[in-house]
Order: sequence, then structure tokens, then C-alpha cells
Amino acid sequence: MNLIIFGPQGVGKGTQAKLLAEHYGLKHISTGEAFRQSISENNEFGKKVEQYIKQGEFVPDELVNAIVAKELAENSQGWILDGYPRNLPQVEYLNKALEKFGQKINFVIVLSAPHQVLKERMLSRKEIENRSDDVEKIIERRLQLFSEKTKPVLDYYNKLKLVRVLNGVGSIEEVNKYIIHNIEDFLKNENMV
Repeated sequence: MNLIIFGPQGVGKGTQAKLLAEHYGLKHISTGEAFRQSISENNEFGKKVEQYIKQGEFVPDELVNAIVAKELAENSQGWILDGYPRNLPQVEYLNKALEKFGQKINFVIVLSAPHQVLKERMLSRKEIENRSDDVEKIIERRLQLFSEKTKPVLDYYNKLKLVRVLNGVGSIEEVNKYIIHNIEDFLKNENMV
């Protein structure tokens, strides 16, 4: 099974992706984690990526696509993509990569939460994780970019009838149970289980 988890920053995608990967035995492919790892290693890739993240901008497609292609090539037994694709060129790239590796997307989970909740979560996360990109000005920019750039991606996957929009507000456990229930329901209806 191959899943995409989608939603704005602060909605809990990373947390839920890790839990779902564990629950279903999937590889968690997180572009954000890969970026943070490269930045902490202070390698050439990390230095490039850091310039964009510090400004609240999306990392250029060619850098993101390189990470995803490598992970897809190494993981044919099922995965969950977290933070990708974020625009239509990335969707096109992903489609070609999936075709090349004989894979497909089974389900797109979209987590949603009110703007103020997202902002509060990210400001709180800054205190806990000390993330340089979780400051108010950058948070506002990232939320704006998400709604502007990713709507066409959601429209695309909606047309394919792969999307379930789910409430991302609640305890981690409540949201996780809700997501799993929806995945199981979707799989049952698709005769995939």
C-alpha cells in the first residue's frame, strides 16, 4: 500500500505518518526530515536547502524530486509520502517515477485544522524542537504558500477519487484512530483487503 499524507505545516502530518508507517509496515518518506538531516550534517545539499527554509519558501522541485526518486527506488514494498508532492510539476514527476518503478498511489489523506490552531502548534513546536523555521513571519508565509500552491494538487487527486479530508484536531491517538478507520473503510470499498 502506498499513501500520501497531505496538509499544511503544523497539522501533524509527520507524527501521523510515522504512526501509520509503523502500523502498516510502510516506509515513511519525509522530505522535511531529509532536509533537516542534511542541514544538521552541514553538507552541500543541506546548505542549499537551508537558504529556502529560513525564508519560509518551498525548496525547489529538483532538490525535492531527487530525494523522492531515491526513496521510491529503494522502497517497493509500500510507503507513505509526507510533505510531497506540493505542486503540479512534482505530481507529474511523481507519476513518471511511479510508472518507472511499477507503483501507484492507493490513498491520499488530507489533514485539516483551523489557521489559528496550526499557528499555535508551530509556535509551540519551536519551543520544544527549536526549529528555526517556526517563527511567526515564516509560519504565515508557509501557510499562505501551502494554500496557494497546493490547491491544484488536491484538485488533481480529488479527480482520481483518492482523497479523504480528515480533521487533524484532537489528541495524537484520536486522530490516528480516525485515520486508520478511514483507510480501512477506503480499502474495503476498493476491494483491496
